[in-house]
Amino acid sequence: MTHLSMAASLPLALLLAPACDGVDLSQFNRVAMEVLLLHSPDLAAEYGLDNEVGETTAIEIYLLQALGSGESGNKVSGAVVRVTMPDGTAVQLDEIEPGRYRAVSTERPALYYQDRGEYQVMAVVDGRSCAASARAYVGTTITEPASGTQVEPNVPLTLSLADEADAVLVLVYDEQGQEVYSDAPTDGEDLLALITGGSVSEATIDGRTFEEGHVYLVGAAGLEASTWLESSDSFAPGLSSFASGSLDAVAVVTMPLQGLAGVFMSVQGEGLEEFGISMEEHAEALLYGARIELSSGLEQQPITGGHALISSGTMEVLLQESDDTPGLYQVSSDDVPGLSYVTGRGYSMQISEDGESWSLAMEAPEPPVIAEPEPQSYHEAGTNLVLTVPEEHELYFAAVVDSSGEILWDDLPDADNAEQIFTGEHGTPPGGHIELPGAVFTLEGQVFGVGLMGLDRIASDHIPDDLNAEFSDLYLGTTAFTAVTTLQLP
Repeated sequence: MTHLSMAASLPLALLLAPACDGVDLSQFNRVAMEVLLLHSPDLAAEYGLDNEVGETTAIEIYLLQALGSGESGNKVSGAVVRVTMPDGTAVQLDEIEPGRYRAVSTERPALYYQDRGEYQVMAVVDGRSCAASARAYVGTTITEPASGTQVEPNVPLTLSLADEADAVLVLVYDEQGQEVYSDAPTDGEDLLALITGGSVSEATIDGRTFEEGHVYLVGAAGLEASTWLESSDSFAPGLSSFASGSLDAVAVVTMPLQGLAGVFMSVQGEGLEEFGISMEEHAEALLYGARIELSSGLEQQPITGGHALISSGTMEVLLQESDDTPGLYQVSSDDVPGLSYVTGRGYSMQISEDGESWSLAMEAPEPPVIAEPEPQSYHEAGTNLVLTVPEEHELYFAAVVDSSGEILWDDLPDADNAEQIFTGEHGTPPGGHIELPGAVFTLEGQVFGVGLMGLDRIASDHIPDDLNAEFSDLYLGTTAFTAVTTLQLP
């Protein structure tokens, strides 16, 4: 099963500022602050991500000169920068590069996010300080697309927000937690321009972000620009901004969300008549239908209540939904005598639900060739018989019948174990061996039919585009029989 993961610094990847030489505070009188306070909920728990960081709050502050011309100047380095929480707890920020200061709740547990909570920011350099306070707001949420939506690769994706925001920051992560897109500003002046750029209610992501066959976590923080509540004389409110918001995220996929997995097989006793064994054909069709959901990673949720059938030419047989296994539909020739396997004929297996349908189709392969044992070979009663399987089919199974055609032993797929075929846990690969238990051959002087079934698998490039190739599969095949005897001839 495939799982999503996120980098530990989810909210911290939003701003990447270029390095800049620090300046001496004595060259100017006031300081401008560009503040970004971000909150990320526990997306790992919400979406089943491979991430143990949990809920995170981050704050970044850019310090700039406030020049007499009414413009901001160089970045201010070497300051002691603190933020005071709504409960009065003070948290110090680290200068991560000249003029840029940061604190994160994973390293500063006292840092938290409170909707409408008042935060005071303060910078002190050479004994001089500037301070101001503002309120934080949760901001808006994503209304479209819904989580789990299939989007087209290489096509721009527009996010719609529930309410207008002063600005929107967007980031996209892939399944490995790598950031593949961000439209975050790169410095404090860009952040100020973003906040004062006017209200927005949607954001568009570059289509080149989305490659085919992936799961993406798309996050958007609707930022609210707060009015400064109070400030010191050394603070320049007209050149400063306080933006806050909480990240909302949805998971989208660039692959189909439906999966089908089917088996159509037949046990045919053709050729056994010459050994005095009469056997009617037994054909069986099994079809699993699933919808992929992203509520806790990539998981298959069974399609129940659907309409399933197998068809070939004029033959069309309805499959019945299993009472025991959700998403499984099945039928056998015991129930519908018209169900028959014909080598070389094309078969289609289909599920329909709510006006939509999905299907898999392939041609029925030839039965395998049994090289050993040779027909009517002697086999010692009570001993195991080992079949060496050939190379021409994908998977092999075996069956033993008595002289009346009744199956005494088999490892054939059925409703209980057929799902294991798709996971590689059931069946013998080409070139392998199948050991038939000696307990089957207990009677001396008897003839036994030994059958070998060979299943072929649908080619991956034959899986339709509306099905998820990772969760879709189809196997078809039939049996060849030979006979052994426990009667030792003189």
